[in-house]
Amino acid sequence: MRLSAIDLGSNSAILLIADVEAGKPPVIIDEDLVTTCLGKGVGKNGVIAPKAQGAALSALTDFSQRMDANKVEATLALATGLLTNAKNWPSFSEKIYTKTGLKVSLISSKQEAELSFLSATCSLGLSGEVAVLDIGAGTVQLSIGESSCARESISFPLGSLRLTEQFILGAPTGDAEIVRLRESIRQELTGNRPAWLAEIANIPLIVVGGTAVALSALKLGLDKYDREAIQGTELTAEDIVSAVNRLSTLSRQSRKKLMSFEPERAPIILAGAVVLAEFLRHLGKESVQVCWWGLSYGMIIRLAEILAEE
Repeated sequence: MRLSAIDLGSNSAILLIADVEAGKPPVIIDEDLVTTCLGKGVGKNGVIAPKAQGAALSALTDFSQRMDANKVEATLALATGLLTNAKNWPSFSEKIYTKTGLKVSLISSKQEAELSFLSATCSLGLSGEVAVLDIGAGTVQLSIGESSCARESISFPLGSLRLTEQFILGAPTGDAEIVRLRESIRQELTGNRPAWLAEIANIPLIVVGGTAVALSALKLGLDKYDREAIQGTELTAEDIVSAVNRLSTLSRQSRKKLMSFEPERAPIILAGAVVLAEFLRHLGKESVQVCWWGLSYGMIIRLAEILAEE
């Protein structure tokens, strides 16, 4: 069965097309990521900007054509993060449907966490108790569970795009800006501490999302993304702090040059790295394992489950 998933997030649109057979991992046929910056400014004014809408519509039109060319049998398209707060989401989703025929549904932070958990545990072949941290552009989801089932989850308004707009005023970025960013993150984490977070100190922690993948690529010295090299990579707390120190000294252009594998992410990578460093500190972890696959991989698995039940 050939299925596809579209993850429309605050910073990027992701396409995944896969062949799925019961009892076996999805076989990836096609995948793509297009930076749209849909969530840019939404945290301040609650509106998706026309330029970002145009970028997203162009990406989704291309995705739709590729799904047709690959003879996809069923599709799941979901929107997340800052888009859930956009006042003009209803009209924009109508534009998407009119232009591409795609019905994109908003999902809750809990549903997002469950899909990210499913993606990480299944793609890495994990069993037993595990925690999954999903750092997005608009929000961060943290969940805990066993095998492919998330038992508890919590969402934080600490996405890399959201925090960049609030705290990263220039590049190079001064120490005072980093300090204010850290203090804000720590305040948010201290105010949201359910009892189950204490369990994470003693179980594996997996991180998904563009921030983690990009930091892994930087650590490995890659000039283009390499899924096999990045999947399962370990990032230590020292690796992440080193990346923060390095990135903060660079100009915007130098950050893009350093991140030749995805220069579009350069404007928000510093905030994302600080978020990851602070989560490790808060959770008492010295390292984290990186999962290449984000929400879209879990969406493929969940769509296959839904179709099997029909």
